[in-house]
Amino acid sequence: MLSSRYRCGRTEKKLTTKDISIKFYNIFTITKLYVHLQKTKITTCLFVSLISSHVSNFEQRNAIRETWGSQHLFLGRNVRYVFILAKVEGKNEAMIQELVAKEAQKYGDIVQGNFQESFKNLTLKVVLGLKWTTEFCSDVAYLYKGDEDMFVAWRNVIRFLLETSDKAGKEKMSRFFVGSKMAGSRRIANPKSRYYVNESYFAGDFYPMYCSGGSYVISNDILPELFKKSFSTPLIPIDDAFQGMLTEQIGVHPIHYEGFKVSFKKQDCILQNPDTLTLHGFKTPISLKDTWSKYQNKETCL
Repeated sequence: MLSSRYRCGRTEKKLTTKDISIKFYNIFTITKLYVHLQKTKITTCLFVSLISSHVSNFEQRNAIRETWGSQHLFLGRNVRYVFILAKVEGKNEAMIQELVAKEAQKYGDIVQGNFQESFKNLTLKVVLGLKWTTEFCSDVAYLYKGDEDMFVAWRNVIRFLLETSDKAGKEKMSRFFVGSKMAGSRRIANPKSRYYVNESYFAGDFYPMYCSGGSYVISNDILPELFKKSFSTPLIPIDDAFQGMLTEQIGVHPIHYEGFKVSFKKQDCILQNPDTLTLHGFKTPISLKDTWSKYQNKETCL
């Protein structure tokens, strides 16, 4: 097993998973229990797709593998899919870990961090994703980060990136961060809110601009810088705002693109729109498979 320790100041402490789930630290240990790459040989990998998934959601991951994650080649470019998991503690821990081990062996697409699954620890998944990609998938051009309740029209995503880089006169974009841009998001100061962040972790009233954490794309050239900045940046429990804090520190500002759909109505007939890149809100395997079936059958409405 491989591990990395993050240090800030002179304090050093090895934390348990229980500690990490309760508080936020700039010192924590991440142990990669599983690091599996795709079993098929990839010669030209444009994207690595990191999907944040709850460790217990086996059926949702399988639904992704059977739908928008079932294809790997688009417009001559390869996409590699990886699920980012944490752990659960308690009486079901051993059983779930055994199932995850079998899943990792079967599919070769699991990266698991040694910290507890919780809303507050979504930020740790961002850091784990940066760490893994920097160490094990540094040859890709872009990183896609998404949640497990997203629908991704990969052909449209690839076309958008190719057209964007072509317009810029580049082979690929650099210092690039695109998604559904959020500006003017206020730090929640109410301790009763799940989004509460103490001012000792972030002193400002408003977070830097960031992209909604459901889905965004970052060019690979800035990933080492972002990972390095994560060592010294307070681990607030708002994962997308944390990503914005990192990008601001390296002088990269998010670009807004309407194709990253955070919200939409079912009567919106956008499924076959070439500008639609991602859709949010597919929380069950059934809803994801139903949408995929419509997409494959060239239906336009959800």
